[in-house]
Amino acid sequence: DEEYAATNALVNKVDEEYAADSEVQDDVIEKENGANDVKNKEIDEEYIADSDVQENKDVAKDVQNKESVDEYGANDEHNKEVKRQSAANSDVQNEQKCDIEIVQNEEEIEEFAAKVVEKDGINEKCDMEGVQNKAADEDALAGEEKDEI
Repeated sequence: DEEYAATNALVNKVDEEYAADSEVQDDVIEKENGANDVKNKEIDEEYIADSDVQENKDVAKDVQNKESVDEYGANDEHNKEVKRQSAANSDVQNEQKCDIEIVQNEEEIEEFAAKVVEKDGINEKCDMEGVQNKAADEDALAGEEKDEI
């Protein structure tokens, strides 16, 4: 019985030490788990912060891309307007050039017509002089014939 009681006391003592060790181990494990939880929470917060920063960068990039697209569209519209303006100006310049050429042609026609009229006047004058000369010649001939008679 004494042996049994001593063995039982020894078993109880081992059980108590095991329980104490187990509590210590549980405390250590609990502290480690708590530390790991804190680390995991910090990692999560860093990840969320990095994710937010990346999202902000992505949003900023999207905004910048949209602005670039808008700017390209505006430049494209501006270029189209410049081309339309240029074509319109070219049409106006061509029209003005044609109008000037028409006026110049009309002036040249008027000058030519004036020269024709002037030449016709000279021809008429020459014809009149020719008629007068012929009449004078006829008078002179008639006078000579009279003198001969």
